[in-house]
Amino acid sequence: MASTITRVSDVVVPEIYSQYLVEKSIYKNVFMRSGLMIRDSEFDAKVTGGGEIFNMPFWQQLSGSPQAIQSDTTIETKKVGTSKMAARRFLFGRGWSAEEIASALAGSNAMSAIQTMIDDYWNRFFNGFMFSIIKGVIADNVDNDSGDLVKDITTSGTPGSSNKMNSNNVIDSLVLMGDSLGDFAGIGMHSTPYAQMVKNDLIDFIPDSKESIIIPKFMGLNVIVDDGLTADTDGSNSVYWNVLFKPNAIAYGESAANITPYETDRTAADSEDRIFTRRQFTMHPRGFRWIDTSVEDEVPTQSEVEEPGNWDRVFEKKNCGFVVLKTNG
Repeated sequence: MASTITRVSDVVVPEIYSQYLVEKSIYKNVFMRSGLMIRDSEFDAKVTGGGEIFNMPFWQQLSGSPQAIQSDTTIETKKVGTSKMAARRFLFGRGWSAEEIASALAGSNAMSAIQTMIDDYWNRFFNGFMFSIIKGVIADNVDNDSGDLVKDITTSGTPGSSNKMNSNNVIDSLVLMGDSLGDFAGIGMHSTPYAQMVKNDLIDFIPDSKESIIIPKFMGLNVIVDDGLTADTDGSNSVYWNVLFKPNAIAYGESAANITPYETDRTAADSEDRIFTRRQFTMHPRGFRWIDTSVEDEVPTQSEVEEPGNWDRVFEKKNCGFVVLKTNG
């Protein structure tokens, strides 16, 4: 009888593991669990097909005032306009390797340890990628729409309480949406402004009715603390981006079609094992259009996603999904 060998591919079935990886990273993502970023089957389908950019036409809001009807009035008609959102296909990959000697010296298997951390790795990446999208959209907003989605209370001097997170500044940010301010559902922030709010006793901690967790709330908004919302620097001051979201502000779709999402190999001569993962997805802010003007190669890099020239707003301001409050803490 021929000898048989149990390989990594026998223990981890790539197709099953790939789906498990997607599901687990989505479950762990706090923005998805809060309903601020939604996996959308329409976007899944678009990524499954071909193309770099996915156009989504929509009808614009009706405008103009009605006429007063007199005895001899003929009611005039107006046309309804159309526009389109456009989302972009993204494709990212990462590999890890480990020599057998590393596992032998450590007394535990390095490749097993890597596998347990892959979903957390991609979860952190997606949060950071979402923040890059927000940066790009806001940069375009400042350049082309008078910065009407941004409340910037920072200073290049010595920050005081008025430059830091407080209730008044959040209210002023919500009012950027006018009478749509009641549509907001959550606020994402770095741990530094969050600590400022806790010190000022602004956070309510509410037990979840379905799970044994405590949900931080501020003015009824779910509070999401993520240091992936990294600070910018203005002189010696840190500038924090606090993002106020409506539900379904970011749409997400993913597909493994025509790519190899997970694979392993081994270089026997080097006693080295390797794991590779790839994610093909689209992540799109509702109300905006990707215009692809600052992309050097086939797939945009994360830094190119932050370029204002790649974004354009197509919704009215009140219908957009988020605003940003910039603070010094």
